[in-house]
Amino acid sequence: MLPKVGKEVHVCAGSLEVENLPSVHSFLPWQKEEAPPFLGFVPATKKEKQKAKQAVAARGELKVQGGCSCGSCRFVLTRFPEEFQHCYCSSCRKLSGAAWQTWMPTEEGQLKWTSKVGLKKVRTTSHARRHVCTKCGVFLTIVYDEDDADACLQTVWPLAGALDDNYTKEDLCLRVSDVSHICVKYKQPWWTLPNDGLQRIKGAS
Repeated sequence: MLPKVGKEVHVCAGSLEVENLPSVHSFLPWQKEEAPPFLGFVPATKKEKQKAKQAVAARGELKVQGGCSCGSCRFVLTRFPEEFQHCYCSSCRKLSGAAWQTWMPTEEGQLKWTSKVGLKKVRTTSHARRHVCTKCGVFLTIVYDEDDADACLQTVWPLAGALDDNYTKEDLCLRVSDVSHICVKYKQPWWTLPNDGLQRIKGAS
């Protein structure tokens, strides 16, 4: 039984079983000002890229890095990924408690661990493993079996939400060219997909 703290207990709705959900009459977003730049992003137009290029040039080089909540596990990316996939599958929802998780593919050598205290790769489904910080419980990546995790050219998918918030929308405009919603047939009924014009894929691909 959960210890009582205050008058309410807030449950992560993404981890609830769909068939047990009551009707949802309202949805209240919290801390929108703290949302990461990738939230709601769609690939930029040519004009937007031109403006972004000027802004990024004035700022200087970006160091793309991220990590877990407690700081024990940290990584750096040699380049910003070109693709985002918003996944609504049951595993992503239940491992995070959120309505979805956003993944970014990186090729071999593009992700380097700078701190691996407590880092462990665990099997979370029949077809994939994930890197998790065993100290704070945050999942950081997914590695699909079909990508052959032990091969020299493996693909690792870090979570976009694990990135440090030092990048801007302009960085996304210049580097991210493909954004999609996947596993949409598994999304929770209380969540409505945004009318963003992005590709919606029923399954994983």
